[in-house]
Amino acid sequence: MLTRRSRGRGKPRRPRPRRRSATPRGSRGARAMPMHACDDSLINVLVIKLDSTHGPTELCVSRILANRQSAQRSRVRKLQYISELERCVTTLQNEVSVLSPRVAFLDQQRTILTVGNSHLKQRIAALAQDKLFKDAHQEALKEEIERLRQVYQQQNLRMSSGAGAASDHGGPPPVRAEKELMS
Repeated sequence: MLTRRSRGRGKPRRPRPRRRSATPRGSRGARAMPMHACDDSLINVLVIKLDSTHGPTELCVSRILANRQSAQRSRVRKLQYISELERCVTTLQNEVSVLSPRVAFLDQQRTILTVGNSHLKQRIAALAQDKLFKDAHQEALKEEIERLRQVYQQQNLRMSSGAGAASDHGGPPPVRAEKELMS
């Protein structure tokens, strides 16, 4: 297995086994110190302590410090993210409190308009029904007028066939009778 960094001859290199921490992850030891507590004197004490007990190299110490700094940056980012979320929650709660009365008002207006719309639909239905009745009545009147015209014309024909007899008796002229029928 070749790693990313192979030595000049292309020989496969074995991956280095990872060293595990002597302390469990959740414990509070020298490794879990907050970054603000690490100043230069503490770092020097830590380097001397590590050199005397386990003999770590300068690279090991710098890796430990880099890890601490990275963890501190991660905690700061997490706190910033949480504070940003809290700001968003506060903003949204304010927006909800501002918009809630408006929503209630608009809901009430919608209800009023729905009732008004229902009344208008009922009125339209009633007017449509009334129009149907009036149209039917008008049609019946037109038929009645047509029937009466036919009756009148039949009477005129009878009168004109007997016109000589009707004119002797002094009957009204046919034009006048037609005008009276129309009015």
